[in-house]
Amino acid sequence: MVLDESFIREAEVREPTARTRMLRERWKDGGPAPQPWRSDEPPAGWVHGTGRQGGSRKRGDKPRKRRWFRRRGKNDDS
Repeated sequence: MVLDESFIREAEVREPTARTRMLRERWKDGGPAPQPWRSDEPPAGWVHGTGRQGGSRKRGDKPRKRRWFRRRGKNDDS
């Protein structure tokens, strides 16, 4: 028996793919319940905004914490 390319291409495909078998087994009693494309609530840990980016502070606001690294500014020589 010679297994050349024409023999392989002419062979009938009888066995479904593993994904097809898995989905058929999982859904034999009925498909999954429909899910909304987007949920109403944001995912856990979602950050909606970045907060204030400067501007005037209100009276009673705490001063901003200094960063642990020094930002390079206009007056830096390096």
